[in-house]
Amino acid sequence: NGEGTSIVTGGADKRAQILDVKSGEKTKVFGHSAGVTAVVFSANGKLFATGTADGKILVFDAKESKIKKILTKEHTLDITSLSFNPINDYIVSSSKDGTAKIWDAVTGGSQFTLKGHTKPVNAAVFSPDGKTIATGSADNTIKIWDASTGQMKTSFDAGSKEVTSLTWSSDGKYLASGGSGGTVILWEKPAGTKAAETSFK
Repeated sequence: NGEGTSIVTGGADKRAQILDVKSGEKTKVFGHSAGVTAVVFSANGKLFATGTADGKILVFDAKESKIKKILTKEHTLDITSLSFNPINDYIVSSSKDGTAKIWDAVTGGSQFTLKGHTKPVNAAVFSPDGKTIATGSADNTIKIWDASTGQMKTSFDAGSKEVTSLTWSSDGKYLASGGSGGTVILWEKPAGTKAAETSFK
């Protein structure tokens, strides 16, 4: 969470758990309808969200440990990642159905569907300023989107292996991608110019 006192975990046992960082003890356990495939706290720590293997997203009040919203209408396959916008309560989700979606976590409304990948989207993440979203896919591409409009800004080839994870640098100038071949690549924003590459094979 935002204070660094708790973490949330999820697993194939259809449970999400809140753990105390210092003691490692479980403080809350939440049952789900399918395996929990993604978890994330909001930047202010007031909310957390879980994604499941049956395409659902659950939004919880972290203080009260109660479900605020269940988002069930849009994704048709497993949720693969979740990311909160750092400046508001919007969430971007990615899925094996080949799309990413932007949601309002408070109202539960779907804002935009990010379409363009041809295979499962494995990662979607907001930039630190909340204005941009990056998605990475099994189609070996990374796409950059305008978070306020849902429009694609650029797309580039990430190499010969599928993109499995993404993260922004704290200043938003660089995007790091992890690939299924054990390679991590650092990209300069927004052109997708490769700045560095290393392999962990």
